[in-house]
Amino acid sequence: MEQSKSTDSAQIHTSARSPTPPGVATPPPTADASGKTRAVGDTEQELRAQIRDLEAALKVAKTAAAHHKLQYNMLVQESAAAMERMAVEARMEQYENEMIHRAAAAAPVEFPEGMIPVQRDLYQQMCEEIRTLRRVCGSLERERDHRGRTIARQETEIASLTERVTLMRERIRDRGLKGRSRAGTEADRPFAALLQASEMVSRRMAGRRGHTRGIHSMSSLPSTPARVYRPFVPATAPARPRHDEASEDTVSNSDGESEAETDILEGSRVRQARR
Repeated sequence: MEQSKSTDSAQIHTSARSPTPPGVATPPPTADASGKTRAVGDTEQELRAQIRDLEAALKVAKTAAAHHKLQYNMLVQESAAAMERMAVEARMEQYENEMIHRAAAAAPVEFPEGMIPVQRDLYQQMCEEIRTLRRVCGSLERERDHRGRTIARQETEIASLTERVTLMRERIRDRGLKGRSRAGTEADRPFAALLQASEMVSRRMAGRRGHTRGIHSMSSLPSTPARVYRPFVPATAPARPRHDEASEDTVSNSDGESEAETDILEGSRVRQARR
């Protein structure tokens, strides 16, 4: 290569000389030729140095290019391997997910202890029956509460009626005692007549309780009194309907008053007959 460069420089040097005109045999001057030769030599050395520098730079550039190309290829291979690895991992995860779902669908349901596996239709029917029973239970609870309130109200009414019955008994007892005391004061003068009248009244009362009336003559009366009449007051009042309470109270009051008046009238009649 250096030889070709030297031949090229020689050719350039020869062509740079002035052509010799034909017919002239004298050589060119030597002074000028030596100066030109020296300049050409310097230029040739500079060119060679530049060529060497360029060759070194070319080698460095080629080495850098090869290095970068190698790095690029390595990065491409790494990225391709990473992409392939990611694709494989994605396929494996998808396959694992599918297998898990299949296994969960195919695996039998584990029931807790104490439970029995049932069919879907039977389970739905049981759920419907449970809902129906809950509705019925709710209605029964509401009815129970309503009846409980009704019973409480009736108990209150019964308590008030019991108090009224007690008061009426006391009033009837007081009126009977008052009537007896009045009859006793009027019969103090003929004491025997009062006792006979009380005996007659007691028999009449017994006849009324037995729903029969007996007819007694004056001769059938005993000469001496056998007992003293005591009005009978029951310990407990008989059960009566609620709608007849007012009428029964009125009837009982009127009966007590009429009995007291009857006792007085009969006592006076007996006294008059004795006289």
